[in-house]
Amino acid sequence: MLLSLLTSTTLTALPRIIAGYPSVPDTSGGDPPTVAAQLQAGDLLDGRYRIGASIAHGGMSTVYHCIDTRLDRDLAAKVMDPALAADPAARTRFEREARAVARLDHPCLVNVFDQGTDERADGDLVFLIMELVPGGTLRELLRERGPMPPHAALAVTEPVLQALALAHREGMVHRDVKPDNVLIRDDHQVKLADFGLVRASRQQSAAGGGPVIGTAAYLSPEQVQGRSTGPQSDVYSAGVMLFELLTGRPPFRGATPRDTAAMRLDQDVPAPSTVIAGVPRELDDLVLTATRRNPVQRFEDGAQFLEAVRDTVLDLGLPAFRVPVPENSAVHRALAGSVFSDRLSWDDAAMATSMVPPVTGVPDNPDQHTAQTRYQEPEPPRDGERQGEPRTGHPTHVTRRVPEPVPAPPGPPLSNRRPARTVLWTVLVLVMVIAVAVGSWWVASGRYGEVPQVLGQDITGARSAVEQAGFTSTVSEIWSDDDPADAVTGTDPETGERVVRGSEVAVLVSKGQPTVPEPSDSDTLASYQAKLQDRSLTWTVGADVWDDDAPAGVVAKVSPTSGTTVDTGTEVTVQVSKGPRPVKVPGVSGMTEKKATQTLENAGLKVSGTTEAFDADVDGGDVISTDPDTDTEVPSGSEVRLVISSAVTVPDLSGKSMEDAAEALRDAGLNPVTGEAVSDTDEDAGKVAETSPSSGTRLDPSRNTTVTLHPSDQVKVPFVIGKTAKDARKDLEKEGFEVKIDGRSGGRVISQSPGPRTRVTEGTTVTLRTI
Repeated sequence: MLLSLLTSTTLTALPRIIAGYPSVPDTSGGDPPTVAAQLQAGDLLDGRYRIGASIAHGGMSTVYHCIDTRLDRDLAAKVMDPALAADPAARTRFEREARAVARLDHPCLVNVFDQGTDERADGDLVFLIMELVPGGTLRELLRERGPMPPHAALAVTEPVLQALALAHREGMVHRDVKPDNVLIRDDHQVKLADFGLVRASRQQSAAGGGPVIGTAAYLSPEQVQGRSTGPQSDVYSAGVMLFELLTGRPPFRGATPRDTAAMRLDQDVPAPSTVIAGVPRELDDLVLTATRRNPVQRFEDGAQFLEAVRDTVLDLGLPAFRVPVPENSAVHRALAGSVFSDRLSWDDAAMATSMVPPVTGVPDNPDQHTAQTRYQEPEPPRDGERQGEPRTGHPTHVTRRVPEPVPAPPGPPLSNRRPARTVLWTVLVLVMVIAVAVGSWWVASGRYGEVPQVLGQDITGARSAVEQAGFTSTVSEIWSDDDPADAVTGTDPETGERVVRGSEVAVLVSKGQPTVPEPSDSDTLASYQAKLQDRSLTWTVGADVWDDDAPAGVVAKVSPTSGTTVDTGTEVTVQVSKGPRPVKVPGVSGMTEKKATQTLENAGLKVSGTTEAFDADVDGGDVISTDPDTDTEVPSGSEVRLVISSAVTVPDLSGKSMEDAAEALRDAGLNPVTGEAVSDTDEDAGKVAETSPSSGTRLDPSRNTTVTLHPSDQVKVPFVIGKTAKDARKDLEKEGFEVKIDGRSGGRVISQSPGPRTRVTEGTTVTLRTI
């Protein structure tokens, strides 16, 4: 008879810490330790369940065959270790398994019927009541029969994926898919068991700074790295299991569980056909897609993987296959009461769910599997056998001829020694045999000790327990959602594991829930990710942001905000600074240098200097342009160079004396020269009538600086009306005019032509009329 959750090497798991004590079938005929004093065969659990034989036990719980006295049916009782039952957090984890599985209803899953606490004077018994599954495990079937042909491997994988598809649809992730957790009933029904590590998808995380829960051979890369897990993690484990069904071995095996886990970080799972000949390409594709190192490249969940498996069965026309039941299952032996030494072999231990430290670097591992094994076609069925059901297993390896033993040479003739001497030799031989036996025991077993249970103790007591068991104790702090700070949560190696005496055993102590770390002024994305991983947090990278205070390339913003208390595995959005927000260079052309400088500084920019250039449209000293140009986006605080006009503007000199005008031009850096007189002007003679170039013209001082001054040759006719002809003549001639008298020479002037104040050239004749 086989019990759900019995088959896994994991009884109920304490997340991150104690997940996965090997479940060892109990065939000793006695009750397991710790629970034995409280629960014996024949006892009544919770007034309803009559306890029978102990089926299996582990570091946290013991599994019993029991009978429901109300409904008269065979069930299985999984009873928590009383020492752990006193810990509320441990009880919560134990009960979570019942709630998780009870939500799921499917023929390919083991049913949970009841959960409760039997309150007793000598300590409470926390228990789960589950379906009793008669049969064996897929692990036992593989040991008995070896690798499976394609139709058999897919016949086993399909119901496992049916169970995973349901769990994934309900938002759960199993996290420990492996042959040990696949049960085969006596009626050939395949069931997925042991949801001791199940978590809701939104809660999935592996402890980035602490142990990784699971079985090293089947962990997904994201589990090994301590990243968030989802349905794709179960898909990876199922793909590894399919590889093992086809080839008879897992794809990776290192010297230690950590080495085994690390190998998948830089190695792809090989195609099964490279290990054992005859595997169709379609099955290679199934395995390779399910085990991609990048989760987004795998089947997205159990349902998609299941659909691909069914399509492959149809495409290849594979025959139906009834999965055989292991002939020599551990549970059958346990319930039959046989005495069986069930210390796990090395292979059993390697397949046990355990804690593996997160791997950040991958050790070098040479290729370990080069030889190929070839399938042999099964022989035709003998009379009475079912078509498609193997007699002794799946296609076997090619057998080798074993040489017959060579007979030993005849021994020496019987001795004629005296009895005393014979006795002496006999004693010596016995002493040697005993010495060899003791030495062998020490090498094989005696030098190993079992890591003790420390849950519920304080740190001092836990370390003392470890040291009393013959080990060196250390303390390792980890983050935990369920355990308060300073609570002892387990050991590494885990409780119940056999370790060489004197080895170091770490007492795992909770640091409580993590908080989002504060980025430092120099934290890059990589350095901040290391801080998150150290706190068992995951991350996603958001869009880069502008930040006036954070230099480009450092972490500027995180969400949730720094200091927020969060669950382990929480995803923190990290945004990296692009530096200060850019500003547009404002337009300052035509401004004076002083005003332009003030305008740029107001925009958050700095003036680094000036450069002179000629521009005929900009007055000297004013800004022509900037470098960078106007409207260019630059980081705040950037330097801008001003281009200043070197132009010299010709001043307006009209009406100035020629001497004053020449002096003004020289002061402006120009070279004055005198040109021809100008008649068409209102300026007085001898005054500047105009310049060439004209006033307002901007000159390039590096090329042309000559300005020509044109004086006026115009004079004004004086007003002489009313004067005597004699006086009028005198005034006009003094100004350089010619005089003509029209009338009496001694009379008075009554009119003049040109008229008074008329501008005429010097020497013009003025006619005076007199009376």
